[in-house]
Amino acid sequence: FDLFSKNFATIWYRLTSQDMGPRERCIGDMVPPAQYWQSALPRAPLRKPSYKRLTNQIYRYIRQNKDRIPQLIRLAYQCANTYRNSDHRGGCNGARIRFSPQSDWEINAGLDSVLHELDRYVKRGAISIADTIVLAGTLAMKKAGGPTIPFCGGRVDADGAGYADGDLKPRDWIKSNVVLVKDEFSLKGLTTKEGVALFARPTTRFPKLGGLFHILLNNFFEGPNSDGYFTSPGVHVSLTAEEYALYQDVELRKNMQQLYDHPDILETTLASGWLKMMNNDRYGGPTKNVCDGVSDLVKGGGSGGHRKPTKKRGNMKPKKDTNKRRNRKTKKPKKSRGPKKYKNSKRRNTRPRRENCRGICRRKYRKFLLRCGRHNKKTTIKDGRFSSKKNSRGGRGYRNIELSGGRHHQRRPRSRGGRSRGGGRHHHRRRRRRFRICKGNAKKTFRKCLRCQ
Repeated sequence: FDLFSKNFATIWYRLTSQDMGPRERCIGDMVPPAQYWQSALPRAPLRKPSYKRLTNQIYRYIRQNKDRIPQLIRLAYQCANTYRNSDHRGGCNGARIRFSPQSDWEINAGLDSVLHELDRYVKRGAISIADTIVLAGTLAMKKAGGPTIPFCGGRVDADGAGYADGDLKPRDWIKSNVVLVKDEFSLKGLTTKEGVALFARPTTRFPKLGGLFHILLNNFFEGPNSDGYFTSPGVHVSLTAEEYALYQDVELRKNMQQLYDHPDILETTLASGWLKMMNNDRYGGPTKNVCDGVSDLVKGGGSGGHRKPTKKRGNMKPKKDTNKRRNRKTKKPKKSRGPKKYKNSKRRNTRPRRENCRGICRRKYRKFLLRCGRHNKKTTIKDGRFSSKKNSRGGRGYRNIELSGGRHHQRRPRSRGGRSRGGGRHHHRRRRRRFRICKGNAKKTFRKCLRCQ
């Protein structure tokens, strides 16, 4: 009975949840681990790698192999073309186009060689093959004259084919081509205008953007012939039944004519449809998508988010220059207050006046003398020398100290330690240390005063 209950619970969960898609779209505490029929993928890394180096390599590959541009677009489109909005299966995440049965489909013929050549040329590093396929197709679209489309990375690679991948094969059993085309738009979550715009993508037969629209709207086609293609006497290219369905239906033809007449609308609609196709399978919950508003490419190549559009210079207020050194050069020099010989000179007179310099020097010298506590407050400057009015020649209890042209008088220290062990000796060392500091400050002050003499 326990085995029966377990198997019944498993089958019931599959019956009620198979149309939910992968396990990432399920929420709640009762969700079991991923089942085999959910085609689980490896967990994506928490931090995305940088796509700058890969972008530059793909651009280099496109420059050297310009004939491969339509093939790169076709590879990315067919990789994402398997997505179905009905049961949320398929898509390019996992890059299962490498494995059978998808690689054996007739619509994917020749894409394996393009993928192997691209993978052999570029060095992906930590970037998955699925991200490489989508990025190569997006950049090839831009190089073919298409719009600049954002790229959202973070895809992973599957280890093999998914469960029942054969069900994702293109449905060729629908008789009406118009019904098939419209149903494909709805199945991929595209609007009618976005689906029609995707037919304007560059292909091997129509390498220019919107080349199919030009052929359809300016020529008359007949068919289908024995091979199922539609031909025109003056055109060397034949059309498939899905391509000719754009002209057969009134609604599709109306959208095609509007996109053909307005290239700006065509580029915008094509970018929107392509972005939906590439990111349909990037689930972030039941209704959310992890790629909404995300772009891992910076303008000009590289990684990073969208750059905010900058305002025009005419609408921007001039910024205030905060560079003091630059502002000092632009300001008008103040009038010199020095001697007359510097009045009309281009060089600014930075030399201070004699009286000011002497006063500054005298105040600084008195300040450090008071800090040391060795001398009287009253000092004079005579002929470039410092001297104290009291005992200026050096009397009993003073030391005569030479200071670059002058004498510095200091009272002889006394011992405070008495007979205590080492008291007077340590006190004397402290006083000598203070004296060395005063001596250095006096030298600096004296040099400043000499400049004024």
